[in-house]
Amino acid sequence: MDKTVVTMINLSSLAAGSTSSLSDCTALDLSRTISLFLEVEATFDASATEGLTIKWYTSRDNTNWSTVEWLSDDINVSPGNTVLVPLVPIDPAPMYLKATITNNDSSYAVTNVKLYATQTEL
Repeated sequence: MDKTVVTMINLSSLAAGSTSSLSDCTALDLSRTISLFLEVEATFDASATEGLTIKWYTSRDNTNWSTVEWLSDDINVSPGNTVLVPLVPIDPAPMYLKATITNNDSSYAVTNVKLYATQTEL
């Protein structure tokens, strides 16, 4: 078994009220994955009042992506802090996986936004 870490999203900044696109995310090939661990890292502005939402999308062919999210996760705001938050485990059943991240704060950008996936493969 092999374990690898993939940085799926790496944004220097996510503007107030904006959402990253699927093209900002590296697709995760889950064809040999037996376990999956996910983490989000982000730095909130000292005046931020809202957190982040991660929406997960699936694909059978790495070309056609679901138009409605499969799952979602919420990250609580931590004003002025950098957070590294483990997410609820996801079943690696889909063939491919991507995500978008929404900054729910309408006034302040979030910086150093990263989404990590640690895969264990056969």
